[in-house]
Amino acid sequence: MRLRSLCCLSLVGLLACLGWSNSKSDGLRAQLAVVDRERLWKCHGKWPELEQADLRLGRLQLERAELLSRAQWRCDRLFQEKAAQQLWEGARSDMRLQVEQVTRQFQAETEQEMKAVHARFEAQMKAAVQVPDRDLQVMASAAVTRFRLEKQKEVGARVLARRHQLDETVTGYVEELQRQFQPEKMNLLVGLELREDQAARRRLSEIEQLIDTRAEARRRLAETELSDYASIEQGQLALEVRDYEESLRREVQPRMPDLTALQSQERGKLREVQQTQRARLVAVVHDLEASAMDQFRKKVSRLKAVHRPLGEILPGAFLEPQERQRLQQLPQLIGKAERDRRQMDARMSEGIGRVVAAQARRRGSQAVLTNVRLNLDLEDLTDVSLAGVSELR
Repeated sequence: MRLRSLCCLSLVGLLACLGWSNSKSDGLRAQLAVVDRERLWKCHGKWPELEQADLRLGRLQLERAELLSRAQWRCDRLFQEKAAQQLWEGARSDMRLQVEQVTRQFQAETEQEMKAVHARFEAQMKAAVQVPDRDLQVMASAAVTRFRLEKQKEVGARVLARRHQLDETVTGYVEELQRQFQPEKMNLLVGLELREDQAARRRLSEIEQLIDTRAEARRRLAETELSDYASIEQGQLALEVRDYEESLRREVQPRMPDLTALQSQERGKLREVQQTQRARLVAVVHDLEASAMDQFRKKVSRLKAVHRPLGEILPGAFLEPQERQRLQQLPQLIGKAERDRRQMDARMSEGIGRVVAAQARRRGSQAVLTNVRLNLDLEDLTDVSLAGVSELR
């Protein structure tokens, strides 16, 4: 600081000096000297430490600026992602409605084509079959009906028995759960009789909820098993009725032609219709999805990056815990780094000022300028001061 006060001479005054007479100018040049401030500072032994202090201060300030910028960027991105999410929800809803509409349309077309195929083959089969006697047909139909009703009764009895068995299994499972948790429930209830305990009440509620959840899951499993069992029985019943009907048909009309080829052709044609319609539906759905995604991308690309001041007002709300803690520490660290840097600069200035002042007094100069020569022929004290400054630590 002393060097700076020593080196401060009004530039306006210097410019005014240029208008003086030559004698006065010569007198002024005899009283002034100049030094190269940068060379003297770099010659000081503490200069590397001052550079390191500047680097530390710059890194801390840069780190704080980066954290603030990161918080602002995350804030803006969050609002933009919310807008994009709203666009995506709307696009997905529209696409789902379109897919459902197209699916219903294709299902209707498929059913219509399959009915047409079935009607065509049915007509061909009727034409190939020799119509048996009317009375025999009625008798065969009645026999098939009686056979189906008897088998349905048997299936109903087996399904009912299976239901009872599964109900007993579920009841046993629930009773086993009750027995499993009964000791713990009794201990909790006894404890509640002695004193009120919220933890015990919560545990009792958890036990009841656990028992209900597991019991409900076991009931759903039993319903699934019963449904599967009933489906198998119904399928078996259909096979038995079909076999019985075919046997009666062979008896009523022993010379009935073989219709296997026509039935095989019908099944093949029906599969072909289903596969063709399914392939068309997949292609149409794929085009719809591609179009919806393209429209979504266009809308997202048109979203403008809107600046939200919330990231500047509350940066900690958009930072990770470690980043938020670091941001809170940085002002104190920056303040300390600035104080250390000022103290180091003051000590260096004081030491350099003493050396330059001594050289100025030895040369008879009354003032020292830092790198200001203008058009005056001033004496330079830099070189003679370097030796003394280089010894400073």
